Parts: sequence; structure tokens; C-alpha cells
Amino acid sequence: MDDCANDGDMNLDTAVSALNNAYSLENWTLLIRRSDQLYNDAYQSFIHNKQAQKPIIYYIGYSLLMKGYSLLMKGIGYQKDKQYGESLKCIEQYKDLGRFLDGSERSQRILDQYAFYAYANSLSVHLLSGNLSKLEEYAQFLNQHPSETLSGLLTFLECALSQDLNVDEYIAPLTERFDAYQHDDMRPEEQTIFLSILMMLSRYCRNRKRFEEAQKYTQQFLSLSFDRGPGRQASTSAAAPHE
Repeated sequence: MDDCANDGDMNLDTAVSALNNAYSLENWTLLIRRSDQLYNDAYQSFIHNKQAQKPIIYYIGYSLLMKGYSLLMKGIGYQKDKQYGESLKCIEQYKDLGRFLDGSERSQRILDQYAFYAYANSLSVHLLSGNLSKLEEYAQFLNQHPSETLSGLLTFLECALSQDLNVDEYIAPLTERFDAYQHDDMRPEEQTIFLSILMMLSRYCRNRKRFEEAQKYTQQFLSLSFDRGPGRQASTSAAAPHE
């Protein structure tokens, strides 16, 4: 690989590391700025046909995915509808990254994964912004993709709690799977989401006058979070594509 290729590799992967650091700090403004920088760097590499450790489509998609996620988190935190709209714009951009394909099977797999994330995240953002027409479609999606149970259940609960909705029929199969999960067997980021769901399930059950069930989730939350806080409530898929 020539020097130009090495420079492109180093710059893009360094930008990814910087972006991930901003994510770990939950600094959404910084994350947006670093996402834009990664996109610009990756696009220039695409234009000038520079090589990198991963296909260029990976960096393009990841920058848009993380920017959309940070805009969503700002929307939740500040209840700004405009941020939801901006998040949906980012999702539309990584829904179809076909022009960045390099002809390899690897880049095609990455494209397919970003398209999957785009569909899941668009449903989640629509619900969080108050578009309840997506409830049934999202429930069907989650039944077809059990791997999205944690993020899906959290989205339903956030939606229900913010709008005082009864979503029992939608979350019943999700809570059944959730109750079977083992906290200690999860990755750290999944454990954080797990704790957030316990806290929200307790609130939701109290609102529905199911106090015994609410107490069960409260006790489970307290026993697991004694030495740590609940942390970030990530209700969309923001992981990088697996290869």
C-alpha cells in the first residue's frame, strides 16, 4: 500500500476513535462535529480513490449513523422536534449508500447492515417524536428481529411514559424475552440499557396500577445498580456494523 493509502487509513481510523471518545462522554454536540469531520474525510478519500483499512462505505455510514444518534439524544434531552427531523434526515442518508460500494462482498454486507439500522432507527425516531402510526409496524419488526429487543422495548417505554400510553399489547412479547435475559452475560453497553429498562418498566407498571410488578422491577434495578448509575438510555441502534 502506498503512502497516500496509509495516510487515508490513519486519518479515517483516528477520526473514528475520536468520534467514539465523544460518544463515551455523551457529548452530543462534539459528536455531531466529529461525525461531520469523519464524513468529510471519508468522502474526500472516496473522491480521490484513497484506500483505507475498511471499505469507504463503512466510514461514510458510521459518520451518518452517529450523527443521527447524537441528534436524537439531543432531541430527547431538550424535547426539540427539529432535532428529530434532523435525525431522520441522517437516517435517510445512510439508508442507501450504494454509490459508495467498491464491488466487494465486504462493502455489500456493510451496506445491508446500514440499511437495516436505518429502518429500525427511523421507526424508533418516529415513535419518539410522537408519530404513533408506527406502533404496529415497529412491533412487527421487533417480533421478526429478537436481537433488537432491548432497544425496541426501551423505545416503547419512552414513548408510553412521555405520552401516557397503554402499550401492553406491544411490549408483552418483549418483556417476556427481557425477563429471560441474564444481566451478567451481557456486554457493558447492553447492561446499561438493561438497567434503564428496569427503571422504566417500574414507572410504567406504577402508571398502570400494577404495583406488585412495579416493585419487582424496582428491586431488581436496585440490586443490580447498587455500585453504578443507570447511564445512557440508548433507544436506537448505534453500533458499528459487524463484519
